[in-house]
Amino acid sequence: MNATRLSTILDGILEAGWLSAIIVTPLFFNIYSSRVFEPDKLTTLRSIAVVMATIWLVRWVEERAAGGERPRFSWRTPLLLPTLLTVLAYLVSTAFSVVPYTSFFGSYQRLQGTYTTLSYIVIFLIMMDRMRTRAQVDRFITTLILNSLPIALYGFVQHARRDPLPWGGDVTQRVASNMGNPIFVAAYMIMAAFPTLSRAVDAFRSLLTDETAGLSEVLRAASYIFIFLVQVISIWYTHSRGPLMGLVTGLAVWAFLGLLALRRAALRAAQPTGAEVVPLARDLGAGFAFGLGTLG
Repeated sequence: MNATRLSTILDGILEAGWLSAIIVTPLFFNIYSSRVFEPDKLTTLRSIAVVMATIWLVRWVEERAAGGERPRFSWRTPLLLPTLLTVLAYLVSTAFSVVPYTSFFGSYQRLQGTYTTLSYIVIFLIMMDRMRTRAQVDRFITTLILNSLPIALYGFVQHARRDPLPWGGDVTQRVASNMGNPIFVAAYMIMAAFPTLSRAVDAFRSLLTDETAGLSEVLRAASYIFIFLVQVISIWYTHSRGPLMGLVTGLAVWAFLGLLALRRAALRAAQPTGAEVVPLARDLGAGFAFGLGTLG
């Protein structure tokens, strides 16, 4: 079915909504509030989720009025059933809570209640429904990567003792950046670091394999490498053991899977006509042996 002008506008608003969520929520904090970080961030996120849910409902009504489409959700949709079970668990636990109001809306200091969790889930379901194209995925990842840069650089400012804001605690030894907590900063940077590394590898692959690659590809590769290094250094500046262990483990798994992919590509190139099906266990073992061989 051809998209109507209204549906195109609504889809654009929904995409702007989830991009706004990953831009504004990590960046925003309010020094004029008594709570500064989490409640102010989550109030903003809740507002975005409510607007997106309203637009999503209008989009659904418009689709039905225009002739309807097949439902995009089914029980076979990945993560749909676990998400619904999570919603059910939160609602049941809130209903039987000793303080249902606080359980639903969250505490004054944190605001981490069922309402906040449902806001996360609403945005997730909307993205599952409306994120259709590779271009949308690329825009999402690019936004995530670019948004992490000012947050990481603010950590550099704090570490260098150049932060003009009068924080109550010491943010020079363990930077808190826009999150107000070193662990939160490191966790956020880990989520952004691996997509950045993937983009850097992709840019270098284009440089090595594409004969028409020019200055733009060089600049793209250099930019992603720079952002990745800034992210890793900012994680180090948090001095948070858990995130550092997670980063090291993630890099090890990432490198192992990369070596495995290279080995499989080499095998396919050596046997272009073969259609051999390699069992997963043997493939992983061979990849591990290949990785150890490269270290020797």
